[in-house]
Amino acid sequence: QLLYECIHSDRCYQCQYGIFLRDCISCMYCYDCRSCQNCFLSSNLRNKQYYFLNKQYTKEDYEKKIKEFNLGSFASRANLYEEYVNLIKKNSIHRFAMIEKSNDVSGNIITNSKRTYHAFEVSDMEDGKYSIVATDVKDSMDGYKYGFRSELIYECHALIHDYNVIFSHLSYDNSHLQYCDTCHNSENLFGCVCMKQGKYAILNKQYPEKEYHALREKIIEHMKSTKEYGEFFPLQLSPFGYNETQGQIHKPLTKEDALSRGFKWVDQLSGTFGKETIKTEEIPDDIKDVNDSILKEALRCVRCGKNYNIVKMELDFYQHENIPIPRQCPDCRYFGRVALRLPYRLWYRQCMCDKSNHGHTGKCSNEFETSYAPDRPEIVYCESCYQAEVI
Repeated sequence: QLLYECIHSDRCYQCQYGIFLRDCISCMYCYDCRSCQNCFLSSNLRNKQYYFLNKQYTKEDYEKKIKEFNLGSFASRANLYEEYVNLIKKNSIHRFAMIEKSNDVSGNIITNSKRTYHAFEVSDMEDGKYSIVATDVKDSMDGYKYGFRSELIYECHALIHDYNVIFSHLSYDNSHLQYCDTCHNSENLFGCVCMKQGKYAILNKQYPEKEYHALREKIIEHMKSTKEYGEFFPLQLSPFGYNETQGQIHKPLTKEDALSRGFKWVDQLSGTFGKETIKTEEIPDDIKDVNDSILKEALRCVRCGKNYNIVKMELDFYQHENIPIPRQCPDCRYFGRVALRLPYRLWYRQCMCDKSNHGHTGKCSNEFETSYAPDRPEIVYCESCYQAEVI
């Protein structure tokens, strides 16, 4: 509750600019902290209170230190953000992967899972592979943003409570679907779109059960002969340009590369441009100087030039939490958060720890798969060295 610009954080209250925070209260510009309260520009803390730059203060001295920053000022916040990024990249210890309560897994940000490989941001997964953002799934492979009591899933996106579904998209509470899109509460569908409570249907036409199975097998055999079967929907069916999708965020391509691979490309992304009613430099630096008149203005993003506006509930939140008016549009703020997250990739690396009190002589010899590329600046530790240093 009352969080702002936080990433991979849960069970927290009134925190701003935090990554991997858990059970924290009133922590700002912090990384990898748990059960902490009133901490500022600090990292790798456990059960701490009134810490500033990883140094403990009394309550009175801590509050004096925080008052040295004008948190309502955009200029002050911009400087703080640079210190925050520097804290993360150069002055914090990074666990090779955030894997907890799991066995026989690989990837990053995995919880309560087993026999799960090359997975990212998953929980309660069993016997899975190549999955991103999934929860409560069994026997699945090649899925993105799916789960919630799903089983036997292959090459799908955005599924909830499905069983034995392959090559499908945006479908809930179904079983035995293939090549379907936006179907709900249905079973035994093939090549159907926007069906609800459907049964034994092909291309949205219902058949008797025996005829359905016979016709489906005939279609599958034909698709195999044309090498269409066994893959997700072809690129030609996508209504979006590659640069309009999450693909451009997680795996950026140039226009030339995207077109050469068969993707579409949109030269002018959606949005309003050139309609701003207030210049960026005219926006008050301090939130205390902002009134409801800002709600009538069209602002211009300093990064992409797109126009955006501030709504009443948003302004109330900024004023209540002493947060200055953002100078970037929501999309660019999202890109900024993504830039602080790790990619959905793995590299083989060796632990960087060289501390003698961690049970090894010289540099630690442990190797692992991690989402931290070898050329990144972060200090990356294996599990045993991380536990010895942080916990």
